[in-house]
Amino acid sequence: MRKLFFLLLAATLGQAAHAQSKVFNQIAGAIRTDLSEISQNRKVVGYVRLIQLEKASKDVYNYELNIMDENLNDISTAQFSDGYLTLNDVAFEQDIICVSFLKGSTETSLYFVSLEGKVNKIQTIESKLTSKGVTKNLPGVGFVYHKRAKDFSLIAFDPSGKKIWEKSLEREAYNLAATPKMIAYYDFSKAKSINLINSADGKSFYSKELEVNKNFSHQFTGTQVYGDTIYYSGSISPFNKYGKGMQFKNLKKGYQKGVIVVKAWAPNNQGVKITETSWQQGEISDITKVAGNPDNKKENYLFENSVTSNDGTTYFLAENVMRKPRIGLVASTVILSPFLFISPILASSGYNKYYYTDATIFKLTPNNRFSRVNTVSQKRSSKNFAKEFVSPGYTRNIIDEEGTQPYFVGGDADNINITNISTKKTKYIPRKSANISSSIYPAKEGHFMLVESNSASKSVKLSIVPLQ
Repeated sequence: MRKLFFLLLAATLGQAAHAQSKVFNQIAGAIRTDLSEISQNRKVVGYVRLIQLEKASKDVYNYELNIMDENLNDISTAQFSDGYLTLNDVAFEQDIICVSFLKGSTETSLYFVSLEGKVNKIQTIESKLTSKGVTKNLPGVGFVYHKRAKDFSLIAFDPSGKKIWEKSLEREAYNLAATPKMIAYYDFSKAKSINLINSADGKSFYSKELEVNKNFSHQFTGTQVYGDTIYYSGSISPFNKYGKGMQFKNLKKGYQKGVIVVKAWAPNNQGVKITETSWQQGEISDITKVAGNPDNKKENYLFENSVTSNDGTTYFLAENVMRKPRIGLVASTVILSPFLFISPILASSGYNKYYYTDATIFKLTPNNRFSRVNTVSQKRSSKNFAKEFVSPGYTRNIIDEEGTQPYFVGGDADNINITNISTKKTKYIPRKSANISSSIYPAKEGHFMLVESNSASKSVKLSIVPLQ
């Protein structure tokens, strides 16, 4: 019901509720423009565009905040003046938009704005930031802001902008998600646990450690919320043994040890179910003990993304990393070995070169059956990154309105690809064609946003495109 409010309001204002694209031309006098989706319950329900205009005084700028519905129809515009603001994120709850701005390196400003464009309240949170904060809506309560500074905390506000509770945290809360009854987050710094707290008062009511082996951590790449249930999914990786110093040339030693799915319930039936599946269990015929491909002994899987459908089935996307002998250097080493001479290039890079090829999608069922689904064709990368550090990239996922049709968004240097996991079909979108550069962003359920930047006309076209 709530997500339809934007459409109803747009219709009330006499706007076309079916507009699916909009062109933004360069604004005369604008210093900067930023765009962000408006999220509610981890779903896109609209967009805001911040326009920074001329200075009002020495340290104060004039701003316009355009509010749009999920189909890019204009709803209203808020006008205000403030210091130098950077748009962070936006959440929606009970007809109020909470906009988070970064203000220098010491402050965060939370603007509570009505759909009519009225700024009802501004909350300033002062602290020396270590990284961007996170703003989420709390269904039926208001909003929660995760302060990331020298001291970490969760701060909840009602829709009017009034602070209702604050909870101090020993460490940062990762993968923050909320349902109508709880807030969940992952603490991997020490306890490596999933923690649940009450949305209404911020009191902790459940904590579950994911494992006792201190040498491993979890890299959650998927977070889905369905009603009062939250799913986390991702891979299990060595934390102390290799840590951030793990290099691609050591990938075959086992940077990732398996996959994990965590199901968390609301307070009335509180609990956490953990499904950990390691390569060594012997239940996975498609992967060797070091995430290698048995069909190609020189190929390893690097798990980078995951998404869980509402029936608990989880899909994982893995980049295929190929290692290939560097024939010329190996030959020169053999020739020169009697002279005890080793090529400095070989010494620094090793006998193999490494590059990305295709991607592979895997499936883990709720009863722990793991299988390979299909391969996504991608252009082979030409770069040898043997000595580079392994840092799993972020490929986005999308799921349809019913939570049953997951898609992965990935790509190579030439194309963005969107793969329908059920049909195994992939749609390819060129990253650059003539003067047009394309990129993909989240949109309403069952859709994605295609952003096309035209360098010739200095304009940007936004289109809401169906996934099918």
